Amino acid sequence: MLAACSSSKNKTSSTTTNTPYINTTPTSEDCYYPRKTIISVTDAVGKIAFVADTYLITNQDGTKRYQPCELPARFSVEGMAVQYSGDKLEINPGERRIASPFRLQNIRQVP
Repeated sequence: MLAACSSSKNKTSSTTTNTPYINTTPTSEDCYYPRKTIISVTDAVGKIAFVADTYLITNQDGTKRYQPCELPARFSVEGMAVQYSGDKLEINPGERRIASPFRLQNIRQVP
């Protein structure tokens, strides 16, 4: 069973770099709620992957996959390098997923 959330409202804020972060605010009430946070990820660098018709974020070496609740559409590009922050959430007992549920807080493209 794969769960996904829709994507809509996004806020842009500037940082000291040329590429702004996109701050994401979940707009769906079922945006992976209620799930426990396993670990918070801050300013990690990774890539966008496309697996089973779903865009995911992978860490740099590809050993971890995160399925963001609401990935802004402009980041739906396989292979795009990104810097991201958010919370890795628990996988419920008996649930099979292609990646760990991830509540994305911000994301930006990096070179």
